[in-house]
Amino acid sequence: MVDLQSGWPSLLSNHNLSEKKIMRFAITAALFTTALLCAPALAQNVTPAIAAAVADAGRPDADKERDAARKPAEAVAFAGVKPGMVVG
Repeated sequence: MVDLQSGWPSLLSNHNLSEKKIMRFAITAALFTTALLCAPALAQNVTPAIAAAVADAGRPDADKERDAARKPAEAVAFAGVKPGMVVG
């Protein structure tokens, strides 16, 4: 039962939430929100060369089927791979 006259401190103590836990949650929520909002700014542009490599007919069908989940073009762009570079 909550004592409405005593306010929030009573509510928090009834649920064993310390100020430290509340502050940790608030900071975590703020960091998560910041990361979520900044993600589009960090996205890499897929160049035509990368798109052509991913669309190459010589790639195995099994790899092509996983492209939607694995996002190979975005991964290669993020890694900074440029035409002429050798990866492997």
